[in-house]
Amino acid sequence: NDSVIFLYNQKAIIYNGNDVQSVDFKESKTHFTAAIIPLKFLNTFFYKIPNTTNDDEIAMQTEIKMYSEGGLNVDKEYIIDYIKYDIGSDYLIEAFALDKEIFDEYFEEYTKKVTAIDMVFPRFLAYQTLYDEKLEKESNDLILYISETESFAALYQHGRYIGHRMLSSLNEISKRVGIEVVKLKE
Repeated sequence: NDSVIFLYNQKAIIYNGNDVQSVDFKESKTHFTAAIIPLKFLNTFFYKIPNTTNDDEIAMQTEIKMYSEGGLNVDKEYIIDYIKYDIGSDYLIEAFALDKEIFDEYFEEYTKKVTAIDMVFPRFLAYQTLYDEKLEKESNDLILYISETESFAALYQHGRYIGHRMLSSLNEISKRVGIEVVKLKE
């Protein structure tokens, strides 16, 4: 079925394509389950590869490059994935790596409550669903997300994510300029 359980803020929320409602964590046994991971926990790396390369080879090359050029620690285990963009004769690969220890620690509160977490993704990819239902796909959009702990700018072109940049969170700005977060929000 098309329903997805989203783990957020110690709650399980189900989305069926039309409605959003709270559900019991036990529902994860029968539904695809997803969660957001903050950008600060992800290592990212970009590289180009010929567009004749198949997905299995891209996955293998991505893992190799993340360790050799992307700064991953060979003594740690990572969850690695990528997004590919067709740019003519090449693919531009945006690779993501998440330290398995950080994953386990960050999602520890859910591990006893859900059967599995099928997918984690950075918040900036969540906006893709807006284009499926609400936003015009023929536009170019800059989405700014600013919160106390995480901030970023995400670019979407024709309804498809094409890039992001991390920005200073409200907590970071507060420390730097000496103004309380409450005042910044005002």
